[in-house]
Amino acid sequence: MSRKRKVLSLGEKLKIIEEAEKRHGATKSSIARCLDIPESSLKTLLANKAVILQHASKFGLKRKVAKEGQHEELERVLVTWLHQARSSANKVDGATLKEKAELVASRLGIDDFQASNGWLDRFKKRNKIVCSRSCTDRTPVAASKVTEWMQLLPEMIAAYKPRDVFHADEGGIFYNMQPEQTLTHKGESCRGGKRSKERLTALFCANEDGSEKLPVFVIGKSAKPRCFENLRTLPCSYNFNKNAWMTSALFSKFLQQLDNEMGAKARKIMLFIDKAPCHPPDCASKLRNVKVVFLPPSCTRPLQPLNVGIIRCVKRGIGSGWCSVGWQLWSAESREIKFPCSTPCISWPVHGDAVATKLNRQFV
Repeated sequence: MSRKRKVLSLGEKLKIIEEAEKRHGATKSSIARCLDIPESSLKTLLANKAVILQHASKFGLKRKVAKEGQHEELERVLVTWLHQARSSANKVDGATLKEKAELVASRLGIDDFQASNGWLDRFKKRNKIVCSRSCTDRTPVAASKVTEWMQLLPEMIAAYKPRDVFHADEGGIFYNMQPEQTLTHKGESCRGGKRSKERLTALFCANEDGSEKLPVFVIGKSAKPRCFENLRTLPCSYNFNKNAWMTSALFSKFLQQLDNEMGAKARKIMLFIDKAPCHPPDCASKLRNVKVVFLPPSCTRPLQPLNVGIIRCVKRGIGSGWCSVGWQLWSAESREIKFPCSTPCISWPVHGDAVATKLNRQFV
């Protein structure tokens, strides 16, 4: 009875070669019997060791067929273009790559090429390209800019007391999202927990010595949410637009409110905030009591104190409040948490503000 043909991966081929080379002095036939492969296959693998190593380096150990694409020059151009795009922190999805491939093929005079989903899948496998979740806050930090900024900072704030130097930053609050992790019994599969995309945006602002934390500037989607009876009673400043995002108009409103508040107290303050399309410089041009200083681009993480655990701590506290409220409403019959109306949305401004208030002065 003939042996059933088995296609080996590049990793398996290299392992066989390694095992064969360990058995010095043994015959090829005895080594083949020990490794349970035909002697002819063993001889072929040993003879092609250099090629197999090259293919493994290029395609990865899991690949079984080391096959180049039909249009090598096209793929070489695409790989180079993709590297350039990613080095500039530009996002490239499958649709963009297929569109670029069609354009390059046209310029190279390739008439029989079609950028199908199947081609895209094979192209990614051949070139070890994966789809990763992008994170807009991971732009490489320019160390020289940070150093230069830190040298200029003492002179910038010299005329202000620590209590009059403020920092502001926004964060997205997915108030109806369950925790990412859960306790389970050993061997139990982790099911459920669909990630909610319902969100609010919150702008946090505190001064340098931690003695003053402004009410959280909250942005929701609805002008008059049904779950709120009286917006003025909330311990935060509630605002809205259709996407629950910060806009230049809302940012101007925040600055004007802050300017009026400081003017009433006869105070002059400095406010640091990151550069963003929703933070246009002209929003600060008419302020009389607040001097706005924009942080240099790509340097927000190391220069923004609110990013060093404060916003994350507030989000974690809000998550704990979600669990506390949710489990009080847990239905044993349906075995799931059911929120009447918009309970998380009701409790968030109250609980979120409470969490922000509880951050002690030393932490801030």
